[in-house]
Amino acid sequence: MRRPGRNDFGASVVEYGALVVVAALVLGGLVVAIPNPLGAHTKAKLCEIFGQADCGPGADTARAAKCTAFCPTRANPIHPSDPVTAATKGNYAALGDSYASGEGANGDDPYLQNSDQDGCHRAGAAFSEGLRKEFTFRGGSRFASCSGATTEDLTKGRYGEKPQLNSLDEHTTTVTLSVGGDDLHFTKVMTACMTDLHISLKFWDPPEQDQCHAQKTNIDIDTRRLFGHPPNPSRYQRTLEEIHQKAPNARILVSGYPHLFPEPPEKRYDTLTKDDQSFLNEQARALNANIQRQVQEEDSKWYGNGRQKMGGFEYVDNWDALNGHEITADDPWINGLEVCKPVLDRHNPNCRSGVAGTGTFHPTAEGQRSLQRNYARELREGPGRTLYDP
Repeated sequence: MRRPGRNDFGASVVEYGALVVVAALVLGGLVVAIPNPLGAHTKAKLCEIFGQADCGPGADTARAAKCTAFCPTRANPIHPSDPVTAATKGNYAALGDSYASGEGANGDDPYLQNSDQDGCHRAGAAFSEGLRKEFTFRGGSRFASCSGATTEDLTKGRYGEKPQLNSLDEHTTTVTLSVGGDDLHFTKVMTACMTDLHISLKFWDPPEQDQCHAQKTNIDIDTRRLFGHPPNPSRYQRTLEEIHQKAPNARILVSGYPHLFPEPPEKRYDTLTKDDQSFLNEQARALNANIQRQVQEEDSKWYGNGRQKMGGFEYVDNWDALNGHEITADDPWINGLEVCKPVLDRHNPNCRSGVAGTGTFHPTAEGQRSLQRNYARELREGPGRTLYDP
């Protein structure tokens, strides 16, 4: 028969709680009574086991030194920080696709590291390289962006390179990310639009179907795959959360894409009519809206609602980064259609495969500097809420 006041597990919760308290008091007294250095060592181990931070000056100097940053404790409390300090206290990791790697911004110069050979095409003129020089990141920087990268490639790697997320750790305090365009098969859409000659063999009839606008069906399918349906987390959200898990103390700056053509379009560009250009701008705007929405949702989920945490998700608006310098402008900051000449362009790193250069429809060095200015502004001004730094 059970005695009153006891649960099905024998001892009551209150009794177990009392035993824990008594044990802690006795054990604490024993630690105090044990002479040094054994007492200090035992006390340090207890602090480590129970996760206590304020254990006195002799607890564990190595552990204390390890937690002088990125490890909020009672001895090293979290406190409000200015945006630049919060961003530069650790290391910087540049992640993303060709707009982040600097594809096409290097002119005829070779790409950095081994990315010239493997196709990741990281350029010295990429905005991330400019940020690295503009700000002093105490932990250094890691340039992992890779041309053609999708959200999946961030976690699995591309062209034989390691996953980009391997560049992240608890000491990462700034991440820049540009990804999503290749999940929507940007290159395939642009190719379809450029190869649509808008002609009909029956000269008295208009073309039966606009091949450029017909891409909308596939874009919609890819958009649903990338951004999903609430309440299930989308592929894009899962990517952001994986970055957060690997770099929980980082300001994660996620950008959209610039419009490639004037708004409204001013003239035809090669085979692209003004209607084609408007269509392509509209698809980029819709992609940006989805990215911005999910970035803001993730920020609220992990960092918002008044919680005192380091890091956060911030959206960087690059929509007007090429404004006045679009592809049809007199001074474009984006490469137009680059046709490779087999003999003359054999040393051009953008022309080592295929007829069309890989820099086509990618920002020039000046375009990358414009992207850098937007990132730098966000990095300096912050997200409009308090950032923290231990």
